[in-house]
Amino acid sequence: MKFGVIGSVSKPTTYDTAGGVEVWTALFLLESVKRGHTFDLYGLKDSLTIPEKIRLISIAAHGVDAINHTASFQEQHPREYDYSSLLGILFSRINLYLKEHEAQYDMIINSSGSPFFPVNWDLYHPPLVTIGHFNAFEPYVSYFEYFPLPPHIFYVFPTQREYHLAKEIPESQKFYVPHGIDSERIPFERGKRTHLLWFGRLDPKMPKGLPEALTISNTLKIPINIYTYVEDPNYFRTHIKPLFSQYTHFYTNIPRQEYFKNAKVLVIPLGWEEPFGLTFLEAMASGTPVIAFARGSVPEIIQDGETGFIVNWSETDSRGNWITQKTGTAGICEAIERVYALSDADYTAMQWKCRERVENHFTIAKMVDGYETVYQKIFQKELLPASPKSAYR
Repeated sequence: MKFGVIGSVSKPTTYDTAGGVEVWTALFLLESVKRGHTFDLYGLKDSLTIPEKIRLISIAAHGVDAINHTASFQEQHPREYDYSSLLGILFSRINLYLKEHEAQYDMIINSSGSPFFPVNWDLYHPPLVTIGHFNAFEPYVSYFEYFPLPPHIFYVFPTQREYHLAKEIPESQKFYVPHGIDSERIPFERGKRTHLLWFGRLDPKMPKGLPEALTISNTLKIPINIYTYVEDPNYFRTHIKPLFSQYTHFYTNIPRQEYFKNAKVLVIPLGWEEPFGLTFLEAMASGTPVIAFARGSVPEIIQDGETGFIVNWSETDSRGNWITQKTGTAGICEAIERVYALSDADYTAMQWKCRERVENHFTIAKMVDGYETVYQKIFQKELLPASPKSAYR
């Protein structure tokens, strides 16, 4: 099949970038070309390309994040308004290119998270598959409370939670396929591990609990390694840097494979409903257990007591009867102490369960197998008449 893929306009689409959407899209493309498909990727300069398999249609040299982080832009423009305007400009450029070339594609994959394309898809002819990278209450789904839903658009959600929350999308137009990672890129790490670990984008709009993780490290007097990409430098200066202590080890621009070498446990005290979290899978693939609040995707990924521990966010927000009975940061501290109290044999057993959990349920190969099934189901629908153009029709 020939696909058009709408990629990110925030950062280049590569495996080594600092965004989950970009990493997922790169992994999806790399695995999908093994199935004989070809792609046009609509994205930023320096995004992934493979001769005769993945052609990059470069929309701009600089993404929204790079432009927004320049000092001159921050001085001259109100952040929220102009950030949205930049997104609109770049997505409009994709729209022009895509409309011109749509006849070349069997299907379009929308991996951008933008509502721009789904709500306008009645203007296009190929079927559109939108990836559920974000919460189902965000505009790329929720706008269909106000706009008519075209019959030839479909959604794939990586968790059952988001699948069921997307009430605007009928059952016949949505699917559930868990995200996956390339576990072969992440070595299983043995040896003595001592530090806590936190890694991810530092963005106050999608809080992954770095202030809480630093406070917990200081309280328990356990060193913590922080690997991050700072989305908002001002937030970093005012809310993060003051929490640094002798226990804090802060890094940027370090290869992912380095994150786990000294990590006893990944600590993610989520402050929002994480739609999925590739970080959980990457940690578990390395043999690093995960401790996180029971928010968003966490109960569908982590097995409580086996691949880490799940903690209720508060006494009034109970989402399960977990092993750790305390809630909030006190519960995270209790869970950490449980991990550090494990014997070497029990900790090693937990490490292997982490790796097995990923390899049995969350590999990129299993994920793309799921997408192959989705394509078949879409092209079997009566609303997409048979055509010799695609092997699936």
